[in-house]
Amino acid sequence: MYKLEEINVYDVADDASRLIQEQVGRAATSALSLGFTSDTRNDYFAPSRGARHSLFIQNAGGPLGGDNYFVNLEPTRTGIFPHLSIRSSIFVENWGGSGPTAGETSPSTKDTSWAG
Repeated sequence: MYKLEEINVYDVADDASRLIQEQVGRAATSALSLGFTSDTRNDYFAPSRGARHSLFIQNAGGPLGGDNYFVNLEPTRTGIFPHLSIRSSIFVENWGGSGPTAGETSPSTKDTSWAG
């Protein structure tokens, strides 16, 4: 998937942090993304076994142009852990991301992903 986005940061308070004040102005993001998914669950709505794994990769800047440069990697795993005594399941999901690419001194608040 291709994304072309332009944003404008304005009307920033004088007492805002330096990181926020550095973002004032227009910036364009040109990015390509690709995702892969593997789903081994036995039922889509009420699974009792299996897992769903996905990997989403997004690259912005470089030969794509734009003002923002980053690589975003988001792995996701949803696993099924059935209880022994009752018929229910627990879904556990974990994911992560990355900020600015090498050589940048501070992350851009205009388009940055963080693990949380």
